[in-house]
Amino acid sequence: SSGINAEYGEILKEVDATNQTNFSSSRILLLGLHPCGNLGSYMLKLFKGSNICHGILIVSCCYLYIDSQDSCMGGFPLSYYVQEKGFLELSEEVKHQACHNIEFYLHRLNNHLNDDNQLVQHWRSIADIFIAKRDPSYSTRCYKFKKRKNGETIEEFIDRNLKILEMPPLQSEELSIAVSLSKINQWKSWVYYFVYIMKITLGLIGESLILADRTLFLREGGIDCIVGPVFNPEESPRNTAIIAAK
Repeated sequence: SSGINAEYGEILKEVDATNQTNFSSSRILLLGLHPCGNLGSYMLKLFKGSNICHGILIVSCCYLYIDSQDSCMGGFPLSYYVQEKGFLELSEEVKHQACHNIEFYLHRLNNHLNDDNQLVQHWRSIADIFIAKRDPSYSTRCYKFKKRKNGETIEEFIDRNLKILEMPPLQSEELSIAVSLSKINQWKSWVYYFVYIMKITLGLIGESLILADRTLFLREGGIDCIVGPVFNPEESPRNTAIIAAK
């Protein structure tokens, strides 16, 4: 993401300099359809500082790749207001949950409680236990679990993913725990509903904080902007646009 941001930024800086020299009357609209991670923040910085960028519309995504402001490509927080309030960094879990769409998961929970996706979600949560046991510092956010194969048992599923991570397979006592946990219909229980719905609800708060920070960043520079949905949220996890003009 940082490599893309740097390359993209250099291109736009060159365009900005060229137009200021040769085409002083040029007006540029920046359009970003799902700019990943820091790229959305960088586009806002460029728009705010550019003399020829007179409008911007971005629908950001992949908040989990946003770096804190103390990094070279810092994407959060951008505004002085949020910095003064002490929100200097978002946890990996908050950024990850901010990428999800509550409408999509509510539809899945209401209509597909028995499908294999829910079973695998349950198995992944069990696998997390044994991954953390082997390496407490390891973040499963960075690892995309492999899909369950037809007829695969929970032991085979966990061992296959552990092998990819170059971690030792389940021991006999761990296998007993995994099997016991897998027999609990957690994805149908009220506990699952409560925890899962709370996670994606809190994810909305994380996304709202990121969007609020970005709009405040623009308004602190005297730039008017609006935030709102531009299409059905079930069509894409990210459907909220920031639109600004100067």
